[in-house]
Amino acid sequence: GTFQYASLVDRETGKVFGTAMLFGFDRSANHAEVGYVLHRSYWGRGIGTDLVQAIDAYAKDTLSLRKVFARVVSKNGSSERILEKNGYVVEGRLKDYYHIDGTYMDCVYLGKVL
Repeated sequence: GTFQYASLVDRETGKVFGTAMLFGFDRSANHAEVGYVLHRSYWGRGIGTDLVQAIDAYAKDTLSLRKVFARVVSKNGSSERILEKNGYVVEGRLKDYYHIDGTYMDCVYLGKVL
């Protein structure tokens, strides 16, 4: 498919607290974009780092992708660190890529060859 999403469910409460995504598949180049969202109350617990590790393993082992990449709003240093902990490297910076709440922000483009 062109995208794959998975909901993250807290085992104790049964509540959904986030989403993991692979999307923007390019089958000829064999890559896709990684995305994830966690509810703020789950930040700072290492869940994001573990989640990206699991997404990468799925992308490599199940989908046989060659590369994954992510685009991060420049002010989101936490997400950038999560990706870097998982072996992603900054491949570029797109100036004024996002327009959020009346402000332009750069996009940090990170990639990882699996």
